[in-house]
Amino acid sequence: MDLAEQELYLIGHAPQTVPDWFKPEIRKQPVFMAYPSNKFLDLSKYYNDEDGIFYEDAPEGIRKGIDDYIEKHNASVKDREDWDREYMVQRSVQWPIFWAKEVLKRYQDGH
Repeated sequence: MDLAEQELYLIGHAPQTVPDWFKPEIRKQPVFMAYPSNKFLDLSKYYNDEDGIFYEDAPEGIRKGIDDYIEKHNASVKDREDWDREYMVQRSVQWPIFWAKEVLKRYQDGH
């Protein structure tokens, strides 16, 4: 068997459980955009916790600003969820390759 065949064989026989210490190569984790807390602007008088709707008497500027922020926050949450899924996929895909290369390297080094 040549080196490429050995690597493919080892990839197919890598341990199925990915160790916690293994970190795949992946884009940087996106920053989560949390809701701000602002002690100078009390938004509770415009917000109904039961249905999440801003009352009609909220000033237009406040409603627009909050709507824009909520849209950005929701996009941030989706981006983070997508990254979390991709991270788990990459751990599963990259682990057998990493393991096979480490085994071959140790074998070639005589360990």
